[in-house]
Amino acid sequence: MILAFFIITVLLWVLYFKFEKKIRKKGRVQEMPNTTLNILGKIFNEAGEEYGHEVIVILYQNELKTVIGIESEEFIKVKKDAIIAQEDTGEVGVYIDTLRVGYLNESSAKEFCNFIKIKSLSEHDAFEVDAIVIGNPKGDKWYVKLNMPHDMQKFRYKLY
Repeated sequence: MILAFFIITVLLWVLYFKFEKKIRKKGRVQEMPNTTLNILGKIFNEAGEEYGHEVIVILYQNELKTVIGIESEEFIKVKKDAIIAQEDTGEVGVYIDTLRVGYLNESSAKEFCNFIKIKSLSEHDAFEVDAIVIGNPKGDKWYVKLNMPHDMQKFRYKLY
């Protein structure tokens, strides 16, 4: 009986240490990466294609509520500045007011990373882009759209 208890305890500790990062990640607000980001400039879009790039935000509804900070029963549409930056995982995070609010989808993340490589920029270089946060507080459904081209090879940007 004591041996079984000891084995179960050891097994639980091993599982905890194996999945520790995932467990901690779910329980706290995600902020900008720990590495120092160098915000190089701002990405612009062509006229007529405004805010067509949707961000994956399913897991970040509470962060979006924090970013908006508006109590309303009505549909809300707020313009914000966002930062897009590569992360150690290979994903490209989208940050508003230093809080991670989502990620670029897989193909857009690849294009952004290729853009960084082609321009001989560092993995720690980030860009600012206009964003719009859209939602209905009653429905608790929030969306983020970025004002940048779908084809990231057509980036127009201004360096700071």
